[in-house]
Amino acid sequence: SGQIERTCSEHRADAMYPCIFRVCYRGFLLIFSILCEAAAFNLDLEKPTVYNGPEESYFGYSLDFYHPTQDRNT
Repeated sequence: SGQIERTCSEHRADAMYPCIFRVCYRGFLLIFSILCEAAAFNLDLEKPTVYNGPEESYFGYSLDFYHPTQDRNT
């Protein structure tokens, strides 16, 4: 009986571990995202270079999918 009870309690502990880990991990991510702020910076403060395209051109989005060709003559 003692062996069976120990085995059952071990299985319960193993089953609880992933749940506790997920709760702690999600809590950490929540606290981290609240306390940390994202900031962008420009290395050249006196003469910054600003890139933009025509209005409604989705410049940054289209630049993300740009793939240069190997042949520069085309």
